[in-house]
Amino acid sequence: MDKLTQEEFDDIEKRWIGREKPSMMEEIKTMGDALREITANKILELIDRESLISRHLLDCTHIRERSFVEDYSGKDIQGDWDLWYRLFDTRLKRLLANTRWQLDNFRYIDRILNPDTSRRRKEIDIETIRQVPITRFYAGKLKRTGDRQVGLCPFHKEKTPSFVIYDNNTFYCFGCGVGGDVIDFYKRANDVSTSKAIRFLVNHVT
Repeated sequence: MDKLTQEEFDDIEKRWIGREKPSMMEEIKTMGDALREITANKILELIDRESLISRHLLDCTHIRERSFVEDYSGKDIQGDWDLWYRLFDTRLKRLLANTRWQLDNFRYIDRILNPDTSRRRKEIDIETIRQVPITRFYAGKLKRTGDRQVGLCPFHKEKTPSFVIYDNNTFYCFGCGVGGDVIDFYKRANDVSTSKAIRFLVNHVT
């Protein structure tokens, strides 16, 4: 057998080392895909939390509007309740601000992971989605009274209308106590999760 020249030996060694060298590209791609999935799930989780806190704020407002509290002696203590509601509102608003701050950060990460904005999925804009009219999905008849429309509640049986859709595109039922925005309405009306409701409603944004 002819002896290998130094040049041939170096070439074989170079190819062999190159073959044995582990490639990180597949592992990096797998990590990137996992991070994209984690980020997308976190965004939906935070949107769900944002919707929940917003609904609590809305419920608190409706309860406050209905509350005419007097103690057993007839003394008006409405002022004390107003103070309690303000404190509760402040706590909820802080939680809401923190949730939106986290949501903005994860959306920023999402933009980095998906730089091709021309072909990315439509970014979820929760405030825009909340503008989709609730009346579009309400099947009954509504009667306008001032800044609201009143009809029979679709979530429980009743003969006297107690379901209200306000001009700010929120709803509340004074019969069963259910309220919220269009996301909450669609979730309850169709028995779906927040993420599914958002995916549906985003197609109705004009």
